[in-house]
Amino acid sequence: MYKFVIILVQKNTNMCYIIYMKMHLKDSAERRHYIVKRYDTVDTKIQTLYAGEFKASSDKNNPSHSHTFLEIMFVSSGNGQIKIDKKIYDVQMGDLIIYYPKQQHVEWSVKPSVMSALFFSVKPNSQLKLMFKTALPGNIVHVQNEYRDYYSLFGLLVKEAKNEDKNYFDKVVNCLAKTIILKILQHSSVNEAKETNDTVNRIKDYIDEHYLEDLSLIDLYKKLYISEFYGSRLFKQYIGTTPVSYIISKRMREAQNMLSNTDETITSIAYKLGYKDIYYFTKIFKKEVGVSPSAYRKSINH
Repeated sequence: MYKFVIILVQKNTNMCYIIYMKMHLKDSAERRHYIVKRYDTVDTKIQTLYAGEFKASSDKNNPSHSHTFLEIMFVSSGNGQIKIDKKIYDVQMGDLIIYYPKQQHVEWSVKPSVMSALFFSVKPNSQLKLMFKTALPGNIVHVQNEYRDYYSLFGLLVKEAKNEDKNYFDKVVNCLAKTIILKILQHSSVNEAKETNDTVNRIKDYIDEHYLEDLSLIDLYKKLYISEFYGSRLFKQYIGTTPVSYIISKRMREAQNMLSNTDETITSIAYKLGYKDIYYFTKIFKKEVGVSPSAYRKSINH
């Protein structure tokens, strides 16, 4: 049963219609309703420049290129590699690739596979670039679990782009492009919390296991395949301190434990905690604990 209340408001010569529809909906075995309770707050204007499909050759020596617009590619079949600004990435069926303006890039298939892809480009704007840069940690998004959805959307977009003699073809293409972009952002937001938590835990677990060693953050991030900037920013955001401060705090707590419960010299303790310079260790300990290591040991013994 539907009830409609229509209010007509007149101001000068402009007519404004405010329609309020209150729905009494009852689900049944034959009919089910899914109410959209949230409203679209993303008002990004999408202008699609072109769309197409291609099969990548296996020639790694093809010249790279760049462009002034945003290009989004969906690997529909096969495996391959891409090079973006001199860095090489493996890609496979079900991967999305986002090429940002002015990024040098090239693709090739990895034998015996032939990589096929569907793609489109959109005119960049500041809001769109900010949304992608904020939501996506890199250029590749794995959407294998939603392969059919993306394959259908990209396929329909390319099909519509060929039909420029049809009415509204450009509006349909732009609408499909916006749908794909919003689905990418939706996918990223759903997975962001889990991926963020996994990333932070990997960094924390590695530090917890290796903090007594001569630990280098550069080596840590290389081993975990995480960029230093991205990893450090996430760690501070979710742990509340920087990785360096976290390492120092753990070492100084261990130093306090060793000073309290062993007869080892301060030099020996410093060395076991990864400090080869006793003076630097003393300086860090005093800054963290408030007193020097020797003064701390004396206070415990008394």
